[in-house]
Amino acid sequence: MVREAAAEGDANAVQARAYLDIGRHVPDELTCEVLKSRLGGEDMAAGFLLVGFPRTAAQADALSEVLDTLARPLDLVLVLAGDPDHFMERLEGRRVCRSCGTMYNIFSFPPRVDGVCDQCGGRVRRRADDNEETIANRMRVYDSQSHSLLQYYRLHGILREVDAERSDNAVFKALCEAIDSTPPAPVRPRGGASGAGAAQDTAEANQVFDERVLEEQVVDETEKREAAENSVVKKAPAKKAAAKKAAAKKVPAKKAAAKKAAAKKA
Repeated sequence: MVREAAAEGDANAVQARAYLDIGRHVPDELTCEVLKSRLGGEDMAAGFLLVGFPRTAAQADALSEVLDTLARPLDLVLVLAGDPDHFMERLEGRRVCRSCGTMYNIFSFPPRVDGVCDQCGGRVRRRADDNEETIANRMRVYDSQSHSLLQYYRLHGILREVDAERSDNAVFKALCEAIDSTPPAPVRPRGGASGAGAAQDTAEANQVFDERVLEEQVVDETEKREAAENSVVKKAPAKKAAAKKAAAKKVPAKKAAAKKAAAKKA
């Protein structure tokens, strides 16, 4: 979506694409501006799919606000589950036509003529951000953020996982079945009893989510503190040995003690 909007000259999308081309995530505020203009278009009336967004709980909240403004609630959130090495290979093999955007993969779905698009004859190339280093960085960031994000949508009851370690046709079929079997989410009215009840349900889900995120942060901080303490304990014997050497020089030791007392007064 960002690349398409950038090609059409959208100023916000052009800025966003610059981040994507170097493998960095687009700032949330910028992404939301692109979403507002794009999802409000007439061609989006029949529905849309967002791929790779949101990536964090904060982005999920921001997306929810955008969709509430457009009266377009999310129906479903799909997650492709599989081994990281599997995804690394697929992304490294990805190729895109510069003219029409047709996607290829040199391992599973290459163009009939190397470097030439089957559809329009345009040039097929590797995207700038599909190199091993950039992909690995994106996957590390995803791993660090995905747990809270998936929990966010799991609490809202719209998350479904699809096994991605199958053939392209099998995965595509599973995705279509998941989408086709999901009824459209009701548009929540603003105000009134129904609106208040929906708002309360969302507030309760968000509260549980916030509590779990806080628990994760506490555990993370505790682990960091314990790691730091263990590091200090390991270095302590060296300090103890230095203290024994200092004890042999009684006079300097007394002076040092005086300095320590002065430091306490200061």
